[in-house]
Amino acid sequence: MASDGVSPKLVGRWSRNVHATTFPSGVWSMAIKRSGAVAFYQPMNSSVDFTTSFKTTDGGKVSVGTVPICPTTAVYRWKVSAARLTITKVSDTCSDRVRLYSGVWKRG
Repeated sequence: MASDGVSPKLVGRWSRNVHATTFPSGVWSMAIKRSGAVAFYQPMNSSVDFTTSFKTTDGGKVSVGTVPICPTTAVYRWKVSAARLTITKVSDTCSDRVRLYSGVWKRG
């Protein structure tokens, strides 16, 4: 059954090293709240770069909201194991968001 916000397993701060050409490369962080509010932080910056929303759904999927460079929503698959969050694209037409979101994130 779908719920409001996100699974408690997703709540917290996560980071990963991102290699990009159209936005800053380096270690990006995201802070996910139980409500589904998500704040993203550029490498070596403590100020929020942008916010979006996540909503977990059945089958280990998360619906993600729009971001400044992607005016569409998308769906990803997620899995938490120990202190690692793996995010993989299910459907997303925005290559920059795919590049930022997809991969293994570390808690903390």
